[in-house]
Amino acid sequence: MGCNPSREARGDARGGMAPPADRSPESEVPRPRLSRSNTQYYTRVHEAAMAEIFRAGSGLVGLVNLGNTCFMNACLQCLAHAVSLADYFLGYEWHAEINESNPLGFGGEVARAFGQLMEAMWSQKAAIVPKTFKAAMSKSAPMFAGNEQHDAQELLTFLLDALHEDLNRCKSKPYVKAVECDGTDQELCAAKAWAGYLKRDRSIIVDLFQGQLRSTVVCARCGHSSISFDPFMYLSVPVVQASGGAPLDVEQCVEKFSAEERLDGDNAWFCDKCKARVQASKRIELWKLPPLLVVHLKRFSFDARGRAAKISTYVDFPLLDLDLAPYCQSPQRDPPLYDCFAAINHHGEVGMGHYTAYAKNRVDNRWHLYNDSKVSDVARADNVKTADAYVLFYSRVVVDGVSKIHKGLRSDTPNNRSVSTQSVDSASSLSSPTNRVIVRRQSISLPHLWPHYRDEPDPDLATLPLRVSSSLQDAKPQHADKKRKVSSSTVSTRGSPN
Repeated sequence: MGCNPSREARGDARGGMAPPADRSPESEVPRPRLSRSNTQYYTRVHEAAMAEIFRAGSGLVGLVNLGNTCFMNACLQCLAHAVSLADYFLGYEWHAEINESNPLGFGGEVARAFGQLMEAMWSQKAAIVPKTFKAAMSKSAPMFAGNEQHDAQELLTFLLDALHEDLNRCKSKPYVKAVECDGTDQELCAAKAWAGYLKRDRSIIVDLFQGQLRSTVVCARCGHSSISFDPFMYLSVPVVQASGGAPLDVEQCVEKFSAEERLDGDNAWFCDKCKARVQASKRIELWKLPPLLVVHLKRFSFDARGRAAKISTYVDFPLLDLDLAPYCQSPQRDPPLYDCFAAINHHGEVGMGHYTAYAKNRVDNRWHLYNDSKVSDVARADNVKTADAYVLFYSRVVVDGVSKIHKGLRSDTPNNRSVSTQSVDSASSLSSPTNRVIVRRQSISLPHLWPHYRDEPDPDLATLPLRVSSSLQDAKPQHADKKRKVSSSTVSTRGSPN
């Protein structure tokens, strides 16, 4: 099976479009439902409610290759093992959130096809033929029609954005003025930018996958700077061999992601003070991190003639306790500690490759290899880490708002870790009832649920919700652009969804 590197890989995109959400559920047997009475959380359902869905052997089903669709199958397996995303589609009334009038969506077709496939993947034993889902994708994005080879990251980006727009709780897309930040009170500026984004985009995808980046551009002539805060849905990090042939790890890739770059020549920056295009420096840094973090390793490079080549450098990545605190430029509401739960692999070279996926099953708590219709056990957890790793999926490690490593709940054996220490962002029915798992639904009217708020003595952060609420201005209505983009990098708050 072959693959083509995504168009995103050709540029210097550092992130992706992201989405948001708002309401809370309390589950009951036999089928947990989304409660309309509470608008703050998606609450983990009781074990009995999900027992019918998640039982021994669940989730160990392959997907039949329909002709060069290994890229699609690998993406679907990883998303199916994102616990909180799977719970949303399997345990809640997500149909009620379909936005059929959204011109940027697909009338709910993608969401319905994805939801049906999730149910099949967690209830059937025999390999599934994903024809209905493939047809929905082909109709929504003609580029995925037929049997052409495609890049898994490009498909993943489109799918998450399509799910977001199909489930976007915003019924209109008002005009949102860009937030101007002079460098002072950056937490407030970032929160106001987030509020502006939520006016146009709120969905389960935003709640789970979206974070925020800080972009700083400084004029080399006069020193004037421009600071903006933009949402992202994945981190696209460079894969560059360390000097002297030293081992390379994902933390170094994340660090390189935030390295300063020079803007000159055709990329010169227009300085508002100099009133001219000038040489400048630019830096993009992590500001707020999401519950589920997708890390795309940029393994495809292009020369001046546009010829692609694959970077096969081995990148080490932790299966437990990826600590991103050193790379965050803002305090995090929850400790930025992550566990890996899935990975997309690309085997081979450009145009002659094949995709597979590794995923950790929530029922048996073990890693498995998903190779189209074939599913096999992974003998050792460390076998997941190979030079073919292309897209990594991480879930934030928190139990009731407290880092597990601080509570002494960690296990030294990744493939045999107790499910009672499930992530707070993974709405697992298998974890202990005392460890209540929540996902905060993002809402304009509830700023205390935003990632910018922290319940601690810091007076600036403690009063942030009130300060944001008092500073928000009324927005003028504006119709959404009916021409959608299949993929993009960082989303500007100037024209991005709420």
